[in-house]
Amino acid sequence: MADALTELGSERPDVVSRMLRVRQLVAQDEALRSAALRREAEQCERFLRLMAAATGSQPVDVRVRVVAEVVSATLRVTFDEWAALRKPDGETALADVYRATCARLREVVAH
Repeated sequence: MADALTELGSERPDVVSRMLRVRQLVAQDEALRSAALRREAEQCERFLRLMAAATGSQPVDVRVRVVAEVVSATLRVTFDEWAALRKPDGETALADVYRATCARLREVVAH
């Protein structure tokens, strides 16, 4: 995932700029935040079905559901943190924020 985010940041600065603007707007507007959470839930459900098919599991398998939800939450926190940290003239790399978020997740899970 970090490699994909690094590639996105280096190859598509226009997309990254648009994502930043959207995340900042979502953070400021409750209606946009609700819509973003609904979309995230739909994407998580698609990811869950793909992961279940790839592993031969059922989408109702608790382990598959936990992994899908954790991935979804980790990405949401990553994008929210990135948008909060990023300055218009600054260079806060999305992949670096993702790695830091994953490190915090590992700390939480270890306890």
